Amino acid sequence: MKPIDKQSAEPEADTRDKVVRIVERIGSVAEGLLRKVSWFVGFGVLASVYLAWLVYSPESAWWWNAIKCVIVCLPALLWSFIWFVLSQLSEAPTQVAGLMDGDNQLVGHLKAMHLGERKGVRGLFSTLNAVRNEEAFSAVFDTIGGVTLLANPLFAFIALVTGLLLLLLVLIAALFLVF
Repeated sequence: MKPIDKQSAEPEADTRDKVVRIVERIGSVAEGLLRKVSWFVGFGVLASVYLAWLVYSPESAWWWNAIKCVIVCLPALLWSFIWFVLSQLSEAPTQVAGLMDGDNQLVGHLKAMHLGERKGVRGLFSTLNAVRNEEAFSAVFDTIGGVTLLANPLFAFIALVTGLLLLLLVLIAALFLVF
């Protein structure tokens, strides 16, 4: 066994601490947003289902009813997806902290992973597939994918527009219920 050099072990521990802190910060922001978005999505889903029931007509063709109902429910569906991504992000700190703790499980998983030495596009895809299929990295990939999706300006614009539409649907449903 080789003796562990303190200078080489400190940067590794410092890097682990930074990764855990970043993921914890992302998780705390996601958890705060999740509470607020949960109410919004809940009311939006109820309003969308109520309005879809109102626009449904037994005399219309099935495909026309399906189009009307999907259009009414689309903003709620997108915001349900955002709620799902936020719930994954809020759970990520515990998963990543568990991955980073212990006897260096991250490095153990990297060493145990079978990666071929192929070159080119086929080698790239096999390497990416091997990393993606490794269970230890699923939390990391979910976190990175969720942050990337939420940080995308096009997705943020679409989420803003559909959020306004969902708010409008909630108001319309409330007006129909009152009057």
